[in-house]
Amino acid sequence: MKAVFRLGFCIVLSWLFWIGMARSDPPFVPPTRYNAKQIIHVGGRTVEQQIFQDGPRFRVDTLAGQVVQAVIVDRSKQVVYTLLPSEKSYQEKPYKDSGVRGELVLEGPQYQWSWEGTEVVGGELCDRYKVRWPAGSAVYWVSQATHFPRRMIGNDGRTLVEWPEYVIGAQPPELFQLPPDYKKISPESELESPVK
Repeated sequence: MKAVFRLGFCIVLSWLFWIGMARSDPPFVPPTRYNAKQIIHVGGRTVEQQIFQDGPRFRVDTLAGQVVQAVIVDRSKQVVYTLLPSEKSYQEKPYKDSGVRGELVLEGPQYQWSWEGTEVVGGELCDRYKVRWPAGSAVYWVSQATHFPRRMIGNDGRTLVEWPEYVIGAQPPELFQLPPDYKKISPESELESPVK
């Protein structure tokens, strides 16, 4: 009986070590086709956005009752467009020079992920992960059912990002296309921040 108990204890201990050890890639694969409401709380301000992804194309609409600014990332074309609906204009920049990632989670060898437990967020059972990198850390809560992030706290608790609503599935192609009546402005033109 003691031998069976020791064997069971060793299996449980090995399992706990395996799920708790750090990984360089996220231990989950988030959806690549979805739309979601994104709320960012930072520095005493709150920014509401609607985000869309369909494969290599990603769009973020910053909202203030209406779309104030939209950013379209097309990794297949290696380009980023910043749209200003109020002016019917846009800027175009190479993806590599834009500083825009177009991803929900941090990926790459510099990021070390570890599992920390489970919690319920927005009515969904989520895995809680800590991710560390040379310049900082963050905690993600990720739905066990859909692998969609529900919450992220970063910058030592100074930044909170929530995804309270999301729909997984293909997105309309026109979301990722430039409106035909928008005029192109130079990349050097200063764009006013939609967040005051």
